[in-house]
Amino acid sequence: MSMLLKPTLLVLALVLFTQAALAGQVTILAPREDTRVDFERLGLRVNTYTAEQLTTMDTQTAIAVGQSIDESILVLTGAIMPAEAFEGLFNADPARAAFDDLFRRGGMFYIGQLNGATLNNLPAVMRDYFEEHDVFLPTAPNRPSASSSIGNFTAYANPDLLDLPLLSQPNSLAEEDWSGVESNAFYWRNFPDKALPVLVGPDNEYPVMLLQEGIFGDGKVIISQARHLTRVARSPFWENLIAYLGGSAAAQVDPATGAAGTSGGATTLALGSAGAGKPLMFLETFEDASFEDIAEADLFNDPKIWEAFETVELRIHDTGDEPTKTTQARLGVIGQYLVAAFHNEEPNPDDLVKNVTVRDGQAWTDDSVELVLVPEEGGSVYHWILSAGGAIYDARDRVAGWDGESTSDVRIGSDSWQAVLAVPLTEVFEGGEVPEMFFANLARNDRNSEETSSWVAPIHVIPTPESVGHISRLSPRELASRLVDRPATASAGPAAATGEGFDIWQVSAWEDGVGLTTRPRGDNPEPGTLELHVPGGGSDAAALLVRNHGPDTLVFKVNPPVKLNAGGGRSVRFYDLATLYQGVPRLSSYETLDFDPLGAIGINGVLTVGSGETAKLWVDVAGKAPAGRYRGELQLLPITLRDQTPVSVPIDVRIYDVEIPSPLPMHVYTFGPYMGALYDYGGPLDYVKLMLDSHINVFHVSYPVGAIKDGPVMSSDPADYLTNHAVYMREDRPMKFVYDYHLFTHFDTALKEAGFEGETMDDEWQAHFREWFGNFMDALKGHGLTYDDFWIQIEDEPRLPRMPDLVKEAAMLKEYFPDVQTTVTMAPWNTAEHIASLEPYVDMWMPERRRLTMREEAADELAFYNTQDAFWPFLCATRMDMQSLIGYYRHRGIQDYHLGVDGIALWAFNSWTGDSWAQWDSPRPGGGYRFNEGLAYRGEGGPVPSKRLFAFRAGMEDYVLLHLLAEAKSNASGANGTRIDALKSQAETLLGSSSPAELEQWRRDALALLETLQ
Repeated sequence: MSMLLKPTLLVLALVLFTQAALAGQVTILAPREDTRVDFERLGLRVNTYTAEQLTTMDTQTAIAVGQSIDESILVLTGAIMPAEAFEGLFNADPARAAFDDLFRRGGMFYIGQLNGATLNNLPAVMRDYFEEHDVFLPTAPNRPSASSSIGNFTAYANPDLLDLPLLSQPNSLAEEDWSGVESNAFYWRNFPDKALPVLVGPDNEYPVMLLQEGIFGDGKVIISQARHLTRVARSPFWENLIAYLGGSAAAQVDPATGAAGTSGGATTLALGSAGAGKPLMFLETFEDASFEDIAEADLFNDPKIWEAFETVELRIHDTGDEPTKTTQARLGVIGQYLVAAFHNEEPNPDDLVKNVTVRDGQAWTDDSVELVLVPEEGGSVYHWILSAGGAIYDARDRVAGWDGESTSDVRIGSDSWQAVLAVPLTEVFEGGEVPEMFFANLARNDRNSEETSSWVAPIHVIPTPESVGHISRLSPRELASRLVDRPATASAGPAAATGEGFDIWQVSAWEDGVGLTTRPRGDNPEPGTLELHVPGGGSDAAALLVRNHGPDTLVFKVNPPVKLNAGGGRSVRFYDLATLYQGVPRLSSYETLDFDPLGAIGINGVLTVGSGETAKLWVDVAGKAPAGRYRGELQLLPITLRDQTPVSVPIDVRIYDVEIPSPLPMHVYTFGPYMGALYDYGGPLDYVKLMLDSHINVFHVSYPVGAIKDGPVMSSDPADYLTNHAVYMREDRPMKFVYDYHLFTHFDTALKEAGFEGETMDDEWQAHFREWFGNFMDALKGHGLTYDDFWIQIEDEPRLPRMPDLVKEAAMLKEYFPDVQTTVTMAPWNTAEHIASLEPYVDMWMPERRRLTMREEAADELAFYNTQDAFWPFLCATRMDMQSLIGYYRHRGIQDYHLGVDGIALWAFNSWTGDSWAQWDSPRPGGGYRFNEGLAYRGEGGPVPSKRLFAFRAGMEDYVLLHLLAEAKSNASGANGTRIDALKSQAETLLGSSSPAELEQWRRDALALLETLQ
């Protein structure tokens, strides 16, 4: 049975201990010539001692054997080890003491096949040792022979014990899944209940292997008659056994850096989650080969790829089940290329979906294969998708604007299709040098069966650093040796600017993947100066991380300066400009612990950091002071340490003489706030204030269907039509409104619930509609609103069957109310014909943004919108909390400016259902969940902002800076005009970058230039 998780054994086998802990080693005692288990392939070193060495044990040998057992995860005896060798072993004090430690640490003593002579003569010292530890040790009568009618037989996992990890993880050893192990006619009988018969012969009889657990705590003993297990180099049984022993790993070694945590002197490689780990693949390299030459010689038939590369089979990404069609994936290096190859079973190749033809189109909607690559821990995430039609999508850190070099080919056969993707090493690895360890995943999208399968589960729609396995350039032996030889070192010690047991350093506020487990890169990190560059009426943010290396929780009193000084006697109170937040760790929809919510530092002003954890301090600054440079010093005082020397971090805030205009030069709409979810928690006005402070100037309002009374009767009371306007209008800043989502459907439903018995759109229905909508418009006018202040959304992402009726309803609306401004959101499934049919009745278009960037017809559709009165492209990822801070949120301003938009729309500001903090509390009727965190979380007295909201806010300011640069160009000449052009061109280039530093430098250059042009 082929298993997706087969490589997991390689991870779990690499459990390396020193002295009083398990080692990445197996000690084999009295091996025979036919002892062939390839433990090195499983990542373990092997130490052997012959029967003669054990029988004639001297002091030096006894010490060496004891040390070898001390460093081992498993001690195994060869078949028919002589009784004299057992006697020498257990008479040696160092060996007995080492066995004690082996058991305490969860290790195993595996006693291979024993014959009658050995059983009859096992030494008393060994029997006494086993009796003292309450371990069953058989005698000759416990080893009968099966009847002659049975003879030799094949053994499998005991079906009554299949829930044991030894028999099920990562491979099933059941009869239907495993070829089993040949045994001779002997088996075990009359054994106590504490000995579990894990391998049995026909009809669940004839136990050939006994497992005893709980010895000295976590120790294990196996006594086996399965003679052929040690005669084969590779077997699912050994994979399971090493994985089973690896589950007791206590401390982790960073696979990329080798930095090891320490726990009782232990050093462990767990390559992933404790006890489970991530799959590991060993990389085959052919450095002298030329990819170009191989391609010309028929790449698809080259044995380097299809035979020498390690092969993994992909499994359904979220269940681990076998997919409908098998996929064999491979990864290796040929010359200067990293090559991923896929052999995809496909009995009906004519049915392959091959619609995408453009670069960076939605290749995942076709039959396709995927490669995800992370060159180093904490590094960028590269993502390629190759469709069956040959189209390529590539992204770095989920930024599709990045277009890397690659070579690919697809070939379709009669019952399968193959895909090969080759990426230059220089494209992803520094200097083109493949590191000893990097990370990757391989996946396939099968559109006919609607299955996504992958090597590592889960691979999400958007790849994350967590959905990758480990790729080792080193051989199993080299990897194990490297890790054993590396001394265990403690985590990075105190930096020059830190107190004992913790580190404080600065990261970009817009850096992805920062959470509880984030560590400083390199030793002695310095926090540096927090530099914030703020336009008037704008904002900026900076972030500090605090890592607690000690065993106890740390608490810091955060002491900002009372004032920030600008020189010349000028100053401003710190809290008049700044807000301090602590990042709140929250399990995201992709099951990573990220600092997405930002909780304001409370009145006590403390930052708490758990043992072995990282905390985030966010400094948010608003441009609410005159232009100038404001400086001060933030201090973090460790109030739970005896040494309470504060850590001082300089703050340098530059407010430019560049003003964010009010009103903004574009509309910004985030489909919120959903007021219905707020009244029980207080603070609706606080949501409005946060949105306006974040440059969101268009607000969602629900249709006033409550004005349709029983009868039906249309209310004449204006209050029934104003819904949430009383809240909004308490703010005097410019704002506009969108009524959404389904005008006619909402009205029709409410009308029929109020007693209407006619047909939709009949004369009576239309009369009611005219009265209701007319009263609605009159109420808004009486409240001071004009038609320029709001839009009526006639439909949200109209489904295809709705289109004919929607066109008729929209025509009716415009006939009776020609001045009302209408809008509609256009989904990926809407066609050009749908757009043309609605064109006479739509004033502002909201197309899903990918329609304008990832489709063959994108240029034509964009040209159409640019001829219309207004258009606001929107995005609406359902898992909002794990979209790229740069690519999805920060880039929106630059992206949409270059599209020529009038507005920018992003769904959604806050949760409309369920608890925004809980990820899995809102199941969908058809399965799955609504991930509904929004840009702001629901607090007890108002909104809790997210780092995503502030990244989107910064993106809106980028849009404004481009707008101001364009305005300044009309009055600029010479060098200044050239600099403006260069900055506008550079902004477009930044769409291919995921670097926060490059974006921030561009922003500073733009602000500085605009200030000089004032």
